[in-house]
This record gives sequence, structure tokens and C-alpha cells, in this order.
Amino acid sequence: MIVGGSSPERVTRLVISEGVTINYLDIRISAGFPSPALDFSENDIDLIRELGLDKPSVYIMRVDGNSMEGKDIYIPNGAFISVDRSIKAVAGHVVLAILNQEFTIKTLLRKNGRYVLQPENPDFKPIIVSGDDELIIWGVVDVVFYRVGRKL
Repeated sequence: MIVGGSSPERVTRLVISEGVTINYLDIRISAGFPSPALDFSENDIDLIRELGLDKPSVYIMRVDGNSMEGKDIYIPNGAFISVDRSIKAVAGHVVLAILNQEFTIKTLLRKNGRYVLQPENPDFKPIIVSGDDELIIWGVVDVVFYRVGRKL
């Protein structure tokens, strides 16, 4: 068994923004069955561009609350999200909505001709938008950043 270390020829220093660099190990990591195939290589990535964070329509925000901590979609309390205002929201998208002048993140659904803001956490109830409510879909959540196994 080998513990630690990495192949130095596979490590690249990447500049992700002016004055910010990270180490990039150019191998694909299997999240299913381990693969001995390490011959796929990608030498350069631009995380800002790859994640769409360089677009003027994208905003970074921090999540406060755990209504989106679900089984299929998991956006934990304290996570950072990127919200893209240029994406047209459709049913099934996770959106940043303004409901009656309050921001919320929920999955946008349409049921019986009404919009529903669906939390992913089963401890929370869906919000059925009525004709008296003011609903603005501010943008679509595109990327989620959070630390695994540590509190944010």
C-alpha cells in the first residue's frame, strides 16, 4: 500500500485569478469503482471560466439555513453558491427567488398552474405561491461550494 505522495509530472500550478494559484493534479478520480487508468491528462484548467464565474451575470452568495439539505440536491447551511441571472429558470431548476421581498433558495416547480418553491429537506414544507404573493426569480443556482466534513 502506498500512502501520500503524488507524481510530480502530473502536478500543475494553475493561476485562477490574479495572484491566486492552486495545485492541480491532472488525473480523473473515480467516484465509482477504482480505475487503474491514469493516462487521461488535462494540463490546464481555468476554474473561473470552467465554473462560469467570469460572467457578469454570475453572483456568489452564502447560504443561511438548511432547507436545501436533501437527498438528491444538497446545499448545506454556510455553502457558497453561484447564481446565474442569464439562465432562464424552468421547473426543476434550483433558483434564488424573491418571495414577498425575501430571498430564498428552493427548487422551482409548477403544479396545477401555480408555482411551488420546493425545499429539498423533508423537514420543511413547500411554499405554494398564491395570486397575492409577489414572486421574482432572481437567478438560477449553478454551482455549490462547500467543505466536506467540516463546518463552514
